Amino acid sequence: MRPISRIFSFLFFSFSRAVFLCAVFFLAALSSCGHKTPLSLEAFRPPQAPSNLMAVQRENVISLSWTYGGAEAVKDFIIEERIQKGISSGKGGPPENGKGREKEKASFRMIAKVKGGSYSQPVIFGQTYDFRVMAESTSGVIGGPAGIVVPALAPPPQPQGLGFSIGNEFVTLKWQNIGKWDGKKVFYNIYQSAPGGKSKKSKTLLNASPITQNTFDVAPNTGQVTVYSVSAQLGGPFLYEGKSSQVIVKPADFVPATPAAPTALKTAEGIRLIWNANPESWVSGYRIYRRIKTNGKWESAGFSSIPSYLDAGATSGDYRITAVGSVSESPFSVAIRIPPGK
Repeated sequence: MRPISRIFSFLFFSFSRAVFLCAVFFLAALSSCGHKTPLSLEAFRPPQAPSNLMAVQRENVISLSWTYGGAEAVKDFIIEERIQKGISSGKGGPPENGKGREKEKASFRMIAKVKGGSYSQPVIFGQTYDFRVMAESTSGVIGGPAGIVVPALAPPPQPQGLGFSIGNEFVTLKWQNIGKWDGKKVFYNIYQSAPGGKSKKSKTLLNASPITQNTFDVAPNTGQVTVYSVSAQLGGPFLYEGKSSQVIVKPADFVPATPAAPTALKTAEGIRLIWNANPESWVSGYRIYRRIKTNGKWESAGFSSIPSYLDAGATSGDYRITAVGSVSESPFSVAIRIPPGK
């Protein structure tokens, strides 16, 4: 029996050694496949949960955003959703004080994987959406969730009667005040964009915080066509923003007021014209027109960026001026005549 036991001992030792060598080669192979450093347990540490998870509903689209401050390298963010149907109060609003009837509560299901810190999807008014966001490491390990529950509400209607007026310092936007919607106070956001900019990323929010008044002053943008949008929203823990109204302001809309009539002074250098400056901050200058004969043709004599002009060498003539915007000129001022002689 002793030789047989030796044979079994030899076979067991050989098998154990083979298993060990296979394990060593396997780990070495893994370490060389795209890993600059040997594998360790750190690679399988679960990522931290995302932080600052927020939700915004614009029209019928809910947008989630979050940040990630973990040290682990993240490959994707996993978004899961659970819809709570039939929770309603009034016009599709959330339950108040815990009231409301929950007809159905589904299980969480994965709906998306994204690379960045945001996600958007359409929703149905009257349903409540329970979202979870989790980070997945480059090793395929999924971390803990960050969660948020968002009732999908019918947002306020589109503001009506949006128009604008151009003043000396500002462009003033004005629209009809909605007041309240579903018993809640309505606020407004004002955006600026170039023509054709349909996405929210192409629009710049002009107000520091939502406003309640139905007017808003913006700095004039005289050099290009500008689209201004106004949308209504509900206050509360989430932003519910409805469809926006738009108005287009063009450079040609900036027409200066008629300048005051100039006064003239004959000097040794020529005729010096002086007049009061226009009140508009966006006036670029003044154009001076002259005619030699009383019934002659008016011609451009020059341009001045200040309310003064020297018509060098001139001794007589009729003069009138216009104020100039980026594109449009004002009506002519009252003409003055400087007769020949002293």
